[in-house]
Amino acid sequence: MEVSYRDNKAFSRLVLKREFQGWKGIVHGGVVATILDEIMAHAVTHYVGRAVTTSLQITYRAPLHVGDEFEAIGYVVEQKSRAAVAKAEILVPHNKKLIARGESKFILLK
Repeated sequence: MEVSYRDNKAFSRLVLKREFQGWKGIVHGGVVATILDEIMAHAVTHYVGRAVTTSLQITYRAPLHVGDEFEAIGYVVEQKSRAAVAKAEILVPHNKKLIARGESKFILLK
């Protein structure tokens, strides 16, 4: 997963192959959750500091089809002395269709 950073956000564009499908032609929801968690972790690590996920909440809005290009965007919404909260979205870039949203809490590492 290649990640870039701008405007206080982490970005990654991906296309997933059939190995990641659950139902025929649809990316498994656990893989979608993993990508959301990963892009939020990149945002927290880059903008706040090293951290680990302590909770993860995902809302699925539409299926992600195998072979479709999509963009994962993560950003920090709250920072405390030893904790952070981040949010993320997975969108299909050509039509801005929302696939899923996530929110995670992180504990910062010393």
